[in-house]
Amino acid sequence: MGCLCSKGGQHRVSKTDKRKKNDPLLEKDAQIRAAVFIQKWFRKYQARLEARRRATWQVFQSLEYKNEKDQMSLYNFFNDLLLHGQGEGNVLIESIRSEDHPKQEDDLCTATDPEDITVEPSYDGITLVFPLDAGQLPPLVETFRKKQVLHAKYALQILHEARKLFKGMASWHQVPLGNLPFVTVCGDIHGQMDDLLLIFYKNGFPDRQNPYIFNGDLVDRGEQSIEVALLLFAYFLVYPKSVIINRGNHEDQVMNMRYGFVKEAMLKYQQHSAKMVKLFSDVFSWLPICSVIDKKILVCHGGISNKTNLAEIDKLDRHQYLSVLNPPQDETLPDGHPKKINFVEWRQILDMLWSDPKMHNGCEPNTFRGGGCYFGPDICNMVLKKHRFKMLIRSHECKPEGYEYCHNNQCLTIFSASNYYEEDSNKGAFIKISKDVTRGNSLPEVFQFQVKLGQSTTMSSKVNKTEHAALASLREKLYSLKGELTSEFRKHDPASSGNITASAWCDSVKSVTGLDLPWRTMRDKLVKSVPGDTNKVNYNSTFASLTLESKGGTASSELEALYKHRTTLTQIFNTIDKDRSGFISREEFIEACKKCGMYDRDVECMTEMWNVLRKATRSDMSDKQIKIMAKHIDINGDGQIDINEFLEAYSLVARKDS
Repeated sequence: MGCLCSKGGQHRVSKTDKRKKNDPLLEKDAQIRAAVFIQKWFRKYQARLEARRRATWQVFQSLEYKNEKDQMSLYNFFNDLLLHGQGEGNVLIESIRSEDHPKQEDDLCTATDPEDITVEPSYDGITLVFPLDAGQLPPLVETFRKKQVLHAKYALQILHEARKLFKGMASWHQVPLGNLPFVTVCGDIHGQMDDLLLIFYKNGFPDRQNPYIFNGDLVDRGEQSIEVALLLFAYFLVYPKSVIINRGNHEDQVMNMRYGFVKEAMLKYQQHSAKMVKLFSDVFSWLPICSVIDKKILVCHGGISNKTNLAEIDKLDRHQYLSVLNPPQDETLPDGHPKKINFVEWRQILDMLWSDPKMHNGCEPNTFRGGGCYFGPDICNMVLKKHRFKMLIRSHECKPEGYEYCHNNQCLTIFSASNYYEEDSNKGAFIKISKDVTRGNSLPEVFQFQVKLGQSTTMSSKVNKTEHAALASLREKLYSLKGELTSEFRKHDPASSGNITASAWCDSVKSVTGLDLPWRTMRDKLVKSVPGDTNKVNYNSTFASLTLESKGGTASSELEALYKHRTTLTQIFNTIDKDRSGFISREEFIEACKKCGMYDRDVECMTEMWNVLRKATRSDMSDKQIKIMAKHIDINGDGQIDINEFLEAYSLVARKDS
């Protein structure tokens, strides 16, 4: 039919087709169509990759905030544990109980006096001479860069000197620019010394011409929280007008117990750790609640609320809030008159340290974190106008790019700890505030960075790695709620087939976990579909990927309990382990059991676990019975209990109790 003909079983190409084949315009058109096809495919690939990255990020953040919410309710549990855990050498008891903190200045100075500490001849680290001068700062930086531990004597001296200066500062601090070109604002550092040093490398070390504001959360989570705080306090001593440190929600004695700071002090300073933690806690309580740059830019760690009033903050006694989670209680004054807790001023501090912005108008309790509030663009605008401010700069939230604008650019979040959740999970950032910014003529200049922890990889590899870590944490969370989830799944499975619709599975996990995550997007990675029916899932497969090895195997219910309470059980283990050896001696266990037996109050959080321990350590148990129990827990018979034996013992007791 025209173009092709056949002869002898062979096809011949017509002259017309030859011309078309050699037509440069047609070849160009084919190349363009191929390029468009590749571009569309790549954009779809990038979009899917970005969707996975955002879902992973949401998992990390949701689990973090859920843990912080649990921490708010865990305070009563720890407080009651400490109530009956006094004993020489127990840093958790000596440093955390607010009622044990000295009421008088002289008492604190005596209890934490560095002059009582001798520098051993074997100490080969840096020697500091007070008052500090600028020449001593570079060697201190190098010491911490090499991850060397500063001697307790010098660390305590830094804290005492810093405390004197912080006490003289107002609860909200004025930061005038004067003739300076800018001031640098950093967000959360969280004990990540590499991030802090990278900021200094890129932006210069603090001095009179290069001022900084560090917006809280210096400590917890990272492995060099003590060094980060000490280094910034040292720079503050040398340049008190150029290094401003706001308080964050982790500069808090209760948070420090839960999120690593106290444990770090125990490991690094051992017999002096009680003094260190006690004095750090007091210094943290003297940090300013917020700062104001050139009377125009408000800088605070968390945020604001419809009740925020700097006049109220200016009058409050911030030092009495050693923990914002544990405000001072009603008490009777020496003259016999009652002193009531001031909820107005407590709310001011809580909101500034714990709040988060939201996209919609209004102000409501921050149920996601369990403290502070959500404030909308209308609240932000109202508070800024009330105080004649141009902008709010806050931290408190990890952002993928290290920063994020909201509320019509009136609110800027800045976060300075890169790789916060996992390697390559996020960038860090810091910002520079110039006079143009304070006048409202421009936005702050943002500088992003990221500490390189390993070899460079592709974006796909980075997403795969962070996604794997996020899903592992999420699976543990699901397993810890196995009982509640199974009950919810069975409501949608009247025939007991083990299968429910994918939609019912998503609704169930959202309802039980309280986590607003893209469950439908992540479903295929968390639960198996029914063969031949992709709209249904086998809900029992939700828990199939988790196992916990133990002697003789661990039953499902005990495994669930261990995942649910593992963090707190580890905290209890560390509390009983007074000598910080990593093992509980039988003597330490016996002493702890006796103190647990005295406990007779109900606890809102961890009730199931604590009831088990209460029943296992009845107050009428004899010394002989407790010794026998300690011997049984010591499975390998080496005379001491390690963390695995401790968890296994809880598993067995929980099984017996059920």
